[in-house]
Amino acid sequence: VRFNCRYQGLQLLSEPVLVEDIRFATINQYNQLPMSSKFSLDASRIEDNTIAFYEEFRRSRLGKGEAEKMAQRTGKSFTGVALWPRLILDADGNIDVNSRQYPSGKHKKSHWQTVLPIMNDVPI
Repeated sequence: VRFNCRYQGLQLLSEPVLVEDIRFATINQYNQLPMSSKFSLDASRIEDNTIAFYEEFRRSRLGKGEAEKMAQRTGKSFTGVALWPRLILDADGNIDVNSRQYPSGKHKKSHWQTVLPIMNDVPI
């Protein structure tokens, strides 16, 4: 599923981690090395998610009680791993293009979408 990078219905449970590193300057020599990614749930992110979801549910005209219940459930639920591009355009890393805020992964205006491979039929 693809989401606009400003869509508030998609929140992060952990700090972003590098999943794949492709260097186009040496693409002919590209050899994907096995990478191990560890995602650690962050209590402050879960709390922030709950608040963001509550506000989103209220904007959708859900009553306060129902919005609070839904926000508590969705603020800590897991649907999939959010993926988005970050381009580094020079060898020194001084010129970059970020589709989400770097390094936090927070929402921002971008022409690139966040991709969310769904991991389960129902969020867990």
